[in-house]
Amino acid sequence: MKKLFKKSLIFVIIVVLALCSFGGCDTFTQDGPKYEVTFISDGKFYLEIEVESGGYVYAPTTPQKQAHTFTGWYSDFECENEFSFPAQITNDVILYAGFEENLDQENACTITFKVGDTIYLEDSVNAGNTVKTPTPPTKYNHLFLSWCKDKALTNEYDFSQAVNTSLTLYAKFTIDAAAITNKITTEVMHSVVKIYNKSYNSNFFGETSSTTSQGSGVIFKQESGYFYILTNCHVAVIKNGYSKQSLVVEDYQGKQFAGELVFEPDPAYDLACIRFKPTTQATNAKVLALANSSAEVGDDVIALGAPNGQTNALSFGKFTGYDTATLSKTEEYLSNVKFEVIKHTAYINNGSSGGPLINSNLKIVGINYAGVEDNSYGLAIPLDKINEFLDAYLG
Repeated sequence: MKKLFKKSLIFVIIVVLALCSFGGCDTFTQDGPKYEVTFISDGKFYLEIEVESGGYVYAPTTPQKQAHTFTGWYSDFECENEFSFPAQITNDVILYAGFEENLDQENACTITFKVGDTIYLEDSVNAGNTVKTPTPPTKYNHLFLSWCKDKALTNEYDFSQAVNTSLTLYAKFTIDAAAITNKITTEVMHSVVKIYNKSYNSNFFGETSSTTSQGSGVIFKQESGYFYILTNCHVAVIKNGYSKQSLVVEDYQGKQFAGELVFEPDPAYDLACIRFKPTTQATNAKVLALANSSAEVGDDVIALGAPNGQTNALSFGKFTGYDTATLSKTEEYLSNVKFEVIKHTAYINNGSSGGPLINSNLKIVGINYAGVEDNSYGLAIPLDKINEFLDAYLG
């Protein structure tokens, strides 16, 4: 009986397997996820395609828009990132049709986008239409703000307005104060020094009289173990009525070194060159490079130095133009500048003299030498005169 039961059971199993192999019974499989690829054209739903995970989507029929040419499908609403077909799909995707307006040459308006005097982009639209806002330009150590209709950057352009004539738009930036301050404190401050100038008389018994002043300077060259400093003539020159002089250079960490004049200061430039050699203790001082070109009106500038004895001070401002100035309280042997100098709004005060004025690229464009009593603006020896001075005295 048991043998008969086993044989019957084996027979049933064989029959079931045979039926399943010929489709005689259902099998159950679990489908993978499916994703939607949605196509939007001119702000409206155009097409939706369902694709299995890992499957491919292909470009659909080209959409049409009156007086426009289709430019492709894009993954962003602004139609800047073009989507490539065929593409493997692993998530839901929305694609946007890009179009370019067909220009009527008689009514076309050209919009020129500029960064400073450099053309960034040119676009054209038919009169009566709006122009597309372009991708914002970049500028080192600056943040983009807007496009303006005037070069002075006072009149912001409204992209919702229809264009009726060709026009030029200018990029407006603001200095990235947080980023640039971090770079100055970690890189540029290594180059800025204080200078103590002691003029004195002495005899066999010691000093008989003296006067000490403090200014600023910037390291612009390193050679044969010496650091070379640019500063003002009136900071470094021996004062009238004294026969001897002692110069002390203090680096950004407060370490002091004996300084020496490389040559006689020149009051016609109000510039001088001092050098020091760190023989008794180390310094982390670094060279700060001169800019390749002069500053332009409207440029951001930063003044570095030691106003009122403050260490490692920095202030932001604008280069407002060139001007001539007569220093009413300064004798001519100290400063006798007759050429036009930089006028800027970065804060300086007593002790800032000789400190660098740098641009947003962190390069020297001037040496601060004077200010006004209300501190509303400062004056700096411009780059071209610095180079002229160095060529004349250092070759």
